[in-house]
Amino acid sequence: MRVRLVIEKKKGVFDPEAKVIETSLLNLGHPIENAGLKKVIEFTLGDMDEETAKEKVAMMCTQILVNPVLEQYHFELIK
Repeated sequence: MRVRLVIEKKKGVFDPEAKVIETSLLNLGHPIENAGLKKVIEFTLGDMDEETAKEKVAMMCTQILVNPVLEQYHFELIK
């Protein structure tokens, strides 16, 4: 089963990389605002049912992949 995990900063958390991109594009004359970056991680899980896969991905996120103070995540399972 394939997993597509998206991690992004929580609303209100300053994102310095996004700010640099936004400022640079504005300086080049591109009218953008509210830039944000997201991390997308895709991987394949071993053979398991959908409910177990969801539990495994959530566990991975809380153990190492996501900083719950600064980030939020969502994922989809692709069969």
